[in-house]
Amino acid sequence: YPLHLAAEHHAPVEAVQLLIKVFPDAAHIPRHAGECPLHLAAANTADLAVLQALDAAAPGVIFQENEAGNLPLHLAVERSAGERMVEYLLSRNPDAWKRYNKFSTRAEMRGEEPLRKPGE
Repeated sequence: YPLHLAAEHHAPVEAVQLLIKVFPDAAHIPRHAGECPLHLAAANTADLAVLQALDAAAPGVIFQENEAGNLPLHLAVERSAGERMVEYLLSRNPDAWKRYNKFSTRAEMRGEEPLRKPGE
């Protein structure tokens, strides 16, 4: 899908907004590995304005895990996204830092003592 490619390859926000206008449902459609455009933008450290446009087009995706169990926040942190992007994602999904992904928690990604699942 063109919107997925735009999110993944650092397209300017104007191009992303135009693609959303032409095909708004694309913002909700997962591609391989269950990643919607918001996941791709977060994983590829897109411009914050692009991330915000995608979030506005598909607000529920910020709470959606990909097939590996990663939220957009996990992907942004794993790829060393800027502080503004991480803060934005946390402001939209404040409980995301508590969520386990396939590999670790956000605390582990920051080098802090990891949270443990009950029984560990």
